[in-house]
Amino acid sequence: MKKNREETTQKIIDAVGRLLRKDGFRRIGINSAAEEAGVDKVLIYRYFGGLDGLIEAFANHEQILAETPAEPMRKTSAPERPEDKLTSFLLHELDTLHRQPLAREIMAWDLFEDNAATRKLTDQSDDRMMSSLYSMMAQFDPPEGIDLMAIMALLRAAVNYLYVRTRTRAEFFGIDLSSEQGWNRLERAIEQIVHRVIA
Repeated sequence: MKKNREETTQKIIDAVGRLLRKDGFRRIGINSAAEEAGVDKVLIYRYFGGLDGLIEAFANHEQILAETPAEPMRKTSAPERPEDKLTSFLLHELDTLHRQPLAREIMAWDLFEDNAATRKLTDQSDDRMMSSLYSMMAQFDPPEGIDLMAIMALLRAAVNYLYVRTRTRAEFFGIDLSSEQGWNRLERAIEQIVHRVIA
């Protein structure tokens, strides 16, 4: 019985991930999760206590926003200069969102709803990235008068917004967000901004 419960629990949690990938966060509900998992919705109440418990279980299970992409979009030699390290830091965010549609849906979810799942998923990502950024910044002194943390926050927010926007619109300011060429332009722009700020 315990094994059956564990298997069913995992099946339901996996169903939440599939719904997010296919239809976005607005489709997440007791009925849709039960249908996707092929189980009676009574089991969701029994095993998770309801929708909030299911969402929290999904958040505990997923580490999407904290994962490192297996294969970067753009391979470079190990960066040494501060500006190269910071550029690589931001391009890592591009890689993660570009390769993982689920991460994009979680970002969109976080923009529209504040719940246990989005807090857990995005907070762990923010904590990880801030820790990495502080570690990098401790290795060099930014130019006087430059608030590097604020600049990095703006650039990361821009990256996140543009990826969330691709859910509904494929173009922004004349840049085709559905093409590799469009994202390559944005990568170069990030590199130019960081290098000019640090140089």
